[in-house]
Amino acid sequence: MVTSEKIDCDKVLEEVIASRRTVRRFTPQAPPRDLVERVVRAGLLAPYSGLGVSREDFRRVAVVPRESPVMAQATELLRRGMKATRQRLEQEMQLDAHARSRAQAYLKVLQIGEKEDAPILSKAPYYLVVAEERAIPHVEHCSLAHCLQNMWLEATALGLGFQLVTATQGMSDDRKFCELLGLPYGIFVLDGCLLGYAAETPASVKRPDPGRVVTWL
Repeated sequence: MVTSEKIDCDKVLEEVIASRRTVRRFTPQAPPRDLVERVVRAGLLAPYSGLGVSREDFRRVAVVPRESPVMAQATELLRRGMKATRQRLEQEMQLDAHARSRAQAYLKVLQIGEKEDAPILSKAPYYLVVAEERAIPHVEHCSLAHCLQNMWLEATALGLGFQLVTATQGMSDDRKFCELLGLPYGIFVLDGCLLGYAAETPASVKRPDPGRVVTWL
């Protein structure tokens, strides 16, 4: 028998999933620490590939407040990483017609991020970096996606704004960046996000129509 409580939970979950948005403008107000910790805890509950995991702390999270001196250092290192990514992408675009036709939007994002006055991280009260131990099979980024998905949904449920910082992925092999966050170099794969209160409500976005994209076999 399906209870009314179960039905209500289903409706709440559907509403949270449907209302999740990417926030690109944040207010100066920092969320209370307990809300940030709830978002982090949701990420730690995400599934992972246990095959090949060798340490108890296989997943770690670094929380960088905007006023922390680490924020400025992380921003500079991330800016350098974005420049290196942009240079590699431009080389790829010279040789690959598919890359030339598809990568223009991302190239523009990287170019904007390279500018010294670009608020890559400091536009939000918190920058969170999630680290997952490298393992066999190499599904670390899948695990990180589950982790960030949990965090994003929890943030949405708590009324917080959330934005992925995919450039963080490229910092996994940056020794200075890892050491800055207190992570042993070469052990973890990284991803990250910004967290705070949304300065505006993002518009709804189109999603595939199940009636058109789902095939029952």
